[in-house]
Amino acid sequence: MDTLNRNELEFLSRKREQFCVSIYFSTHRAGPEIRQDPIRLKNLVTEAETQLIAGGFRATRARDMLAPARDLTRRGGFWRHQEDGLALFVSAGSFQYFRLPFTFQEFVQVADRFEISPIMPLFTSGGAFYVLALSRNRVRCFHATPTPGAISELAISGVPRSMAEALKYDVRESQLQLHSAAAASVGGKEGAVFTGQGVGVDDEQARTLEFLLLVERGVRRALDHRAPLVLAGVTELLAVYRQINKYENLLDSGITGNLDRLKPNELHAAAWELARPYFETDRNRALARYGELAAAGRASNDLKEILTSAYQGRVDSAFLASGMQKWGEFDFAEAALELHDQRQPRDEDLLNVVAIQSVLHRGAVYMLPPQEIPGGSDIAATFRY
Repeated sequence: MDTLNRNELEFLSRKREQFCVSIYFSTHRAGPEIRQDPIRLKNLVTEAETQLIAGGFRATRARDMLAPARDLTRRGGFWRHQEDGLALFVSAGSFQYFRLPFTFQEFVQVADRFEISPIMPLFTSGGAFYVLALSRNRVRCFHATPTPGAISELAISGVPRSMAEALKYDVRESQLQLHSAAAASVGGKEGAVFTGQGVGVDDEQARTLEFLLLVERGVRRALDHRAPLVLAGVTELLAVYRQINKYENLLDSGITGNLDRLKPNELHAAAWELARPYFETDRNRALARYGELAAAGRASNDLKEILTSAYQGRVDSAFLASGMQKWGEFDFAEAALELHDQRQPRDEDLLNVVAIQSVLHRGAVYMLPPQEIPGGSDIAATFRY
């Protein structure tokens, strides 16, 4: 399993059992180092087993629970197709792993919930973007972060890998044509009206449209719409795709040309140049809105108030100091907050709790240098009401 989306984040964040195992470590994309990666995972699984037994698990039960993770160490083909990091989550009857485009410090935890703070950069504003590389011969969709070279190809169910594969499907939109006189679509953009094939639209145009409709539908259903999407491909394909697009954050500028032979790291460099201004504008707009809403009582630097609002789904934008932790416990039902200077056995990073709850309720999260947090604190937020 590889696609880490909002639904998976919600599942992981809501999972509560006596023994939830979280494992993170960095992996290698190529080179002789890949031979060490399964050995390192085997050692981490052994450490997790030790922690389970120390927590009261019988040895046989601990081995059985961790068997799916241990099985990965024996799958040679699995290790030849890695990204920069691997995250694994194991509980009774549940096993998930995700190959991700950034590195992790080696980490094993057994607790009553999964530790998901290391993957939160995928869901924070400015933390991730998508690239869709289109040609008739090849369709590739990538997930990327700002870190140079941090890009990984996604396997999305329902998105054809080429025009030839797309036209094997029996789809309702076949033999359609596109008219420019269209109803309004997402974000006020011109939409598309489809009718039966007519004069002036040849078979190749109809086949291309059918192909792009399938790609657009699959991409739209699979991706997190808060992250910007960069299009890449030949001009004529991108023009048609933009007319049928319903993805909310498709960037106006794209990468043009025949990109079938372009390597992922080259694609990343070109796409980041287009995505970076979007992130900067979005962040500056959110910070300016904090100043406006603070005067109206709809912004705060108070951790307890922000935690309560995050659980209620009231947080519109949260600003968190990168590299900072606030250890403690928060009881939402009782509105009780307890902070500790050092991490205690049942503590959570409460800044991370704010991030998780904000994302789950469709709020935006901005990880900023501490000196850029409005109000001079390590956390700030604006509220929807």
